[in-house]
Amino acid sequence: MCSKNFFRRVVPFFATFLMGVFIASFFVTIGRPSMGGRRHHMEEDRQIRMELDRVTQENMHLREQLGERPVSVERDLIEPGIRGLVPPPAPRTAAPHSFK
Repeated sequence: MCSKNFFRRVVPFFATFLMGVFIASFFVTIGRPSMGGRRHHMEEDRQIRMELDRVTQENMHLREQLGERPVSVERDLIEPGIRGLVPPPAPRTAAPHSFK
């Protein structure tokens, strides 16, 4: 009697679970990932790093040609605002409208 109730509860659970796995298999690969994918990502990361180095070198070369110094965010952009070189915003001339 106890085993009959057990199967009555367990069988629908496993049937529903297997149906969910079957439907999910259409959208997601259900299996062990291949190690070739990891190698591909490492190669892609290496190529991105090489491209970044190339672009950085090119940027430095162009700056040298223009005779510019490198931009420091803190020194060139933030500090002038703190020292008062940037004018404050204009004061409001009219009071805000009140809704009734």
